[in-house]
Amino acid sequence: MELFIETVEDKHVQELLYVAINGRGAFQRFKSVLYNHLDEPV
Repeated sequence: MELFIETVEDKHVQELLYVAINGRGAFQRFKSVLYNHLDEPV
């Protein structure tokens, strides 16, 4: 996930993703940030 985050151009979304991957439930939060903030479907 960290490697993917580095490819995201929007710095705000990058920050949200880095926060999302910390702790329990990280994968669900990561997917949620992607779903809510990226223009293209993942």
